[in-house]
Amino acid sequence: MADAGGAFELSRVGRVAVLGAGPAGSVLAATLARIGHETHLYEKDDFPRDKLCGEFLSSEARSLLSRIGVWSEVAALQPVDIRRARFTSPGGRALELSLPSSGLGLSRWAFDSVLFSHAVRAGAHPHLRSDVRRVTRDVGGFLVAGADFEHPADLVVSAYGRKARLDHAFERAFVERAHPYLGFKQHHRPKAGEHGQRLAEELAGFVEIHGVDGGYCGMSFIEGGRINVCMLLEEGFFRGLAERSMPSILAELGMRNPALAVRLSALEPDGSEPLSVAQLSFETKERAKDDMLFLGDAAGMIAPLAGNGQAMAMESALLLAALIDERGVPRSATERSRLAWSWRVQWERKYRARIELGRRLQALLLRRTASDRALTLLAKTPFVAGALVRLTRSGVRRETSNA
Repeated sequence: MADAGGAFELSRVGRVAVLGAGPAGSVLAATLARIGHETHLYEKDDFPRDKLCGEFLSSEARSLLSRIGVWSEVAALQPVDIRRARFTSPGGRALELSLPSSGLGLSRWAFDSVLFSHAVRAGAHPHLRSDVRRVTRDVGGFLVAGADFEHPADLVVSAYGRKARLDHAFERAFVERAHPYLGFKQHHRPKAGEHGQRLAEELAGFVEIHGVDGGYCGMSFIEGGRINVCMLLEEGFFRGLAERSMPSILAELGMRNPALAVRLSALEPDGSEPLSVAQLSFETKERAKDDMLFLGDAAGMIAPLAGNGQAMAMESALLLAALIDERGVPRSATERSRLAWSWRVQWERKYRARIELGRRLQALLLRRTASDRALTLLAKTPFVAGALVRLTRSGVRRETSNA
């Protein structure tokens, strides 16, 4: 198949290595395998496994999951229907708004397992407990290697999430700088008694974001009557804290936001282990480097408060699969470079404005005075609040490119 300029021919079928079996990687692997490519999906863990995540699937997820072919399996997990959002600030301001359409609350423990199994059924070759440590150039392609394996590939797509050891191996620019953000997550349940029952009633159908000076905490129901409590905090939040344990962090959060304190006092951990990630980056990342492609959070991470990361991961996987289907898997350095350039352009057009808006909204929520003023204004202008929500979603903004 010739490219747009007719300068060269691309091989239709090739061997693709997908690094990471989260939503982006599994959806890409499944789609490419169905097209007919020899697709290898590498995951350093086994399934099921947990991930630090807000565990909220935004409204586009339903149609995306139908396109992918797994909606019936996801629905069988009994995800929680989420129709509204509630925001609070440290100064006591509050904002409630309806979502464009219903979102879903579903654990990554369950969701990622469904997507991975779908990829395997579609024909992707699974490599579980396969920690890829290096990717090197080979004659005509790449070598993907771990401690006890070395496999050739015509194309490598890195979909291993927001940060990984491979980012250092690939000498990506963002890992050379310090980043002030840390993420924490733990599943909870409402406490027995009237207080816990009131929380369950008030949180039903909502995703909540509670701002504090130096961070924010989100919560919503997931399957099984559990509540995911997930937070993003700046390094400065921890000054004066005796320890970075989950109980200490939750106590400090409650002290900084009265509404959040009420919520946390009615919750108790469900027995699961807390998860944490440091050095989270929301700055620009490469979409392609040395003719390797990046996908999902590895290509760029939207602020968690936007609640759109998982939908973006799946949508971008379908976008990249369509590009590869159109052009074929490249077999030469020139072809790989052209594909990488096309991917940069498409990604920028689709997601750059959305990610920048999320970054700016997050900056407001991280500061007490700014968040108080913003929620006061948005409560008086609900149409503006609704527009901001829609602008972090697919297909509703004027797309621009800085590629």
